[in-house]
Amino acid sequence: MNLEFRRHSAETLHEFLDFFDHRAFVEYPDWSGCYCQHYLTPAKDHGGPTDTAEGNRELACSRTESGEMQGYLAYDNQKLVAWCAAGSAEFYPDFPESKEKLARILCFVVDPEHRGVGVSSNLLDFIIKDFKQRGFQAVEAYPKYSAPDSALSYRGTQGMYLKRGFETVGPLNEHMLVMRKYLD
Repeated sequence: MNLEFRRHSAETLHEFLDFFDHRAFVEYPDWSGCYCQHYLTPAKDHGGPTDTAEGNRELACSRTESGEMQGYLAYDNQKLVAWCAAGSAEFYPDFPESKEKLARILCFVVDPEHRGVGVSSNLLDFIIKDFKQRGFQAVEAYPKYSAPDSALSYRGTQGMYLKRGFETVGPLNEHMLVMRKYLD
């Protein structure tokens, strides 16, 4: 495996869309229309026209162009194989506010052919390093309490965060933990 990582931008939008259009959710077609817009949209606005695949795809395009959608991409031999929705806390309206300059990691989507070989872990290492270089003081992640299969581990696992120095802060809700790492 020859992994390369990039921060998502307007230049990577076409690859991101192709990944979500064709490979990201082949095993979970009910999720295929998310385009990672769920947590960028306030809960009060859910249930409207932007809850469609077409609406979410359009939002992904406009939010990427404006910089309001951030994330990271992993490539294996120049082929996009994973995405992570991660960026400034300011873009995730329904999560608790922070006094620190805080980054958030929400979701990992890994091509089925590249699961179980460390793509998410290596991508996470890159993300943490990039957040530190960008001047964030801390980063939070929100894994599920238990993630017995890939359908639930899309947030990453508690173990992968603990290995990188994250501490468990407490529950976010009945399904998710808040884990935090300070970036010295």
